[in-house]
Amino acid sequence: MPGVVSRKVRRRRRQFAVGGGLILLLIVYFAFISGGSGTPTTTTTTTSVHQATVAEAFPKHSPLDPSWRGNGKAVTLGFGGDVHFEGAVGTRLANNPATALGDTIPQLFAGTQLRMVNLETVITDRTCPEPQPKQYIFDAPASAVTALKNASITVATEANDHGLDCGPQGLSQNLAVSAQTGFPILGIGSNAAQAFAPYRVTINGQRIVVITATQNIEGNLVGSWTATANNPGVASAIDPTALVREVQRVRRSADTVVVYLHWGTETQACPNPQQPPLAEQLVKAGADVVVGADAHVLLGAGYLGSAYVSYGLGNLAFYDNTPPETSSGTLILTVVGRHVTASAFRPATILAGLPQPLTGQPATAAVQSWNAARSCTNLSATPGSTAATMAGALRGAAHHHHDHHCEQRQQRQRLDHQQHHDHDDGQPLGRHDDHDDEQPLGRHDDDHHGAGADDDLRHRQRRGLTLSSPPPRGCVRGMRARYCRSRAARSSGWRPK
Repeated sequence: MPGVVSRKVRRRRRQFAVGGGLILLLIVYFAFISGGSGTPTTTTTTTSVHQATVAEAFPKHSPLDPSWRGNGKAVTLGFGGDVHFEGAVGTRLANNPATALGDTIPQLFAGTQLRMVNLETVITDRTCPEPQPKQYIFDAPASAVTALKNASITVATEANDHGLDCGPQGLSQNLAVSAQTGFPILGIGSNAAQAFAPYRVTINGQRIVVITATQNIEGNLVGSWTATANNPGVASAIDPTALVREVQRVRRSADTVVVYLHWGTETQACPNPQQPPLAEQLVKAGADVVVGADAHVLLGAGYLGSAYVSYGLGNLAFYDNTPPETSSGTLILTVVGRHVTASAFRPATILAGLPQPLTGQPATAAVQSWNAARSCTNLSATPGSTAATMAGALRGAAHHHHDHHCEQRQQRQRLDHQQHHDHDDGQPLGRHDDHDDEQPLGRHDDDHHGAGADDDLRHRQRRGLTLSSPPPRGCVRGMRARYCRSRAARSSGWRPK
């Protein structure tokens, strides 16, 4: 009979109509999100370990993207806690600097390509020209550098509560020793720029950047010890603004960003109230690894989102001889770009000032204790969704973009329009390592790495665009007006909603 349609046919028509509508909605949705450019990638972001996850759009082909893997090759990093040259270790240094730190520290760092410790002493000519008004003053001679090198240490930080034990004159001597020996000592400087200057090294083709700062300075010395634009001192994270800004600044030109902090409360096995918020700030700004020491005991470690955090590495070579200060070890991390793919704790106990690796049942018990320390932290045993945010990443990129163009103008004035490639990060003498497998970055490496992973980003900037087109969703949703009004934003022709 004409005009009669079976129920089966009608059902099929409804199915096609619903399916077609869903497809149309998906097309409209993806067109809106991508703007047709295909530039941003979408990554699930955890804004806080206690908050729900939200979608963040990150630019492709850039270390700003938490999924960034660099050239895909793995790098193994080793971190130890406090080292100084008092007590038995000081006697060993006086007898023979080459063997002062023994042969166990290289064992604990075996297989690593970068090895870092917290140097809890100032290095001078051993006269300590300006002893500070504090209880403990640690001062070592320049031969301490020989001991550190022979113990396989790559880089050390003095951003701590002993970096200025002998005053500005002692600091000046310390900087001179670092420059003369070519041994990188971070976290101190004749001004804030030098104190926050990063250590840069290329390992297996991956660009590793390390920044250091201290959250602990004795209260009566905070003003005189904090490095500023005009005064020498240590890199301070008591006000974290400068440290966070530095992380944001280097994020764009590094495959892996490490922050080594002097933090925690002495002998307390759980993080103090200041540590977790700082860790979260740094991870949001783009840090992939955040480690540190100062409590002289081991604290918990684990993942904060996809980044790795250690709240306390304890002592490594130290004169403390009573538990729990004698619990020691090294943290070994394998990184592939922004991914921490493996972590391991190699336990030791301190005897006569030096760490003795543990084996068998004592080692098993020590690792179990180390894992248990995570229970009073905001960290997890396994990686989760990234805690980085696009707002933090773009603020850093905006500063980088602005500084780049300022320096371009200065270069043109000085060099009569000679082509300018990229700006240097203020790397002081002695901040680069020259081992065969660790090639230091040159002046142009920020924008000329590998097979041109940042080519798309540079191409867009030369065309007057910002990091992504359409504008990053983080800015549309309320990024600080300072960036949205910046030259980089205006040049792309868009405005924040």
